[in-house]
Amino acid sequence: MTRYEWERELKKYIAALPKTEQAKIFDYYGEIFEDKIEAGMQEEQIIREFGNPYDVASRILSDFKIEKEKTEEPDLSDKKEETKKAIHETPTVNTPEKKETSAFSRFILAAVLFIFVGLPALAVLAGLAFCGVALLVSAVALILGGIFDFFYFVAMLGMYGYSGAYLAHLGIGLMITATGFLLSPLFLFLTKKLFMLCGKIFIKTGNYISNKRKVN
Repeated sequence: MTRYEWERELKKYIAALPKTEQAKIFDYYGEIFEDKIEAGMQEEQIIREFGNPYDVASRILSDFKIEKEKTEEPDLSDKKEETKKAIHETPTVNTPEKKETSAFSRFILAAVLFIFVGLPALAVLAGLAFCGVALLVSAVALILGGIFDFFYFVAMLGMYGYSGAYLAHLGIGLMITATGFLLSPLFLFLTKKLFMLCGKIFIKTGNYISNKRKVN
């Protein structure tokens, strides 16, 4: 049952009440509903806590004693207390002042969480991302350095003739290039894992801050 269906059923059962009293009742339940939605509850959960519209209407009609003069406007305070007990929770109706204070409190909480949780998490993420980039740069540097060293000493051999040192450098260049190619898959794998870890840390940090704000 949706909120609209629940209110429609309730309206049908309390149709005998004066329009002003019906408006007060729907305003009251509307405030409770909005508070619970703001607290993170689902619409179906709230409807289950309110109870069957017929039962709720029976309590309302009993309290207001509709056999009395319909011009009399009974006090809703007792009705509110009984309804709060019936749904096992005392809802808080936020006045504008309370809502403003609540918003300010959430802002302060979010700021504190960002400073003591968000910033350290961002620092860790930045460090991991830097490590990943460094690994990739290292692999590329090995390959490019080895190629440059090889062709440089090829040129030196062409210019100055045979030399054991030049030949050794040719071998070193080839070895560095081969090492770069061999390490590239490993560095790519490690970089991928680091960025996946960054994503997990970011998500968990966001969920932690969000849950803390909801609790408060």
